[in-house]
Amino acid sequence: MKENCDWKKCLDRIEDKGFDDDDAYSEILEYIREVATVDEKRDVLQNVEQRVKKIVNYDFAKAWFLRRMSESEHDVIEDLMGVRYVVLNEMMLHPTPAEVERFRYQNDKLFKLTQECYAQCRNMWRTLFHTPYKVDDRYRYEVEGVLRFEYGDDDAVVKMENDDYYGSDFQYMIHLLDELMSAGRCKMDTILNGVFGTFDGATEDGYKQINNMLDDGDSWDECSLHKPEFADICVCYAMHALHTHQDYSLPDILRMDDFVVKVHLQYENEVCDTRDAEIGPLDNEPSWFQKLVEEDVKEFGGKHTLNPTRKK
Repeated sequence: MKENCDWKKCLDRIEDKGFDDDDAYSEILEYIREVATVDEKRDVLQNVEQRVKKIVNYDFAKAWFLRRMSESEHDVIEDLMGVRYVVLNEMMLHPTPAEVERFRYQNDKLFKLTQECYAQCRNMWRTLFHTPYKVDDRYRYEVEGVLRFEYGDDDAVVKMENDDYYGSDFQYMIHLLDELMSAGRCKMDTILNGVFGTFDGATEDGYKQINNMLDDGDSWDECSLHKPEFADICVCYAMHALHTHQDYSLPDILRMDDFVVKVHLQYENEVCDTRDAEIGPLDNEPSWFQKLVEEDVKEFGGKHTLNPTRKK
C-alpha cells in the first residue's frame, strides 16, 4: 500500500461497481487501517457520508419517508456504509475514559433490556397458559420478544464532547441506518430476536424454556469490542449483536438513546385441506372448534354454522 493512495478514486470505483471491485475496497481499508492519520480518516469519513447523502437525496426534517431507491443505489449505500463503519471503529482504537464509561452504561442498559424482554415473554406465556379462552391446540400459539434500536426523534441520538473529533453527522447517519434496517435493506433489524416460546405439549412450568442462555457470564468482546480499556466489562450479547450483526460503529452505539422492547403473542392456524387430509385430523380439533364457534355465535350473534347451507 502506497502512502499516497488515491482513496477518492477507490471510493469512485466502489460507487461504480460496489463490492464487485474487491481491489478498490481492499485498498481503501488497508489505507484506513495502516496508513491514514486521524485527520485523513476524518476526511475519508466525511467524503463517504457526503456521497451517501447525495445518493439518498433526502432531508429527514422535511419528509416522513425515504424515497424509493433502486437496487443498485441500495447496494452502493450499503458498501459506503461499510467503509464508514470501519473508519469510525479505527478512529476509536483507544477510547477515552468518558467513552469507556459511556460504553459501560450502554452495555448495562442493553443487558437490563434483554432481561426485561425475557421476563415479559415469560409473563405473556404464563398469562396465556392460564386463560380459559385459549383453544386446546396450543401449538398454534407463539410468544416472541425482540429488542431493537428505534429512531423516534432527534432525542434518539445524544451529543458527546468529542463529536468534532470524529466529524460524522451522527444524527443523520444513525437515523438513515435505522430506516434502512427497518425496511429490510441492511442485515438484521433487531438486536435481540429469537426470544421465543411455544405451547406444544407444554406443562405449567413450560415458561422456563424462555431463558437467557446467551449471557452466561462469558464476555462477547469480539472484533472492535475486544479492547484493553473494556477488559473489566462483560460485554452482553445485545451489545455484540448491535455492533457485529448491524452496521453501527462503536461511536454510533455510544450516541444511541432510543431502544425498545416488544413482546408479541401470535396465534396462527394454517388451513390446507389437501395437506390436512394427508396428516389426518387432530384428536382435539373438533371439540375446541365446535365450542369456539358456538360461544362466539351465542355472545356476538351471527348466523354461521359449522355446516352452512346456501339458501336457494
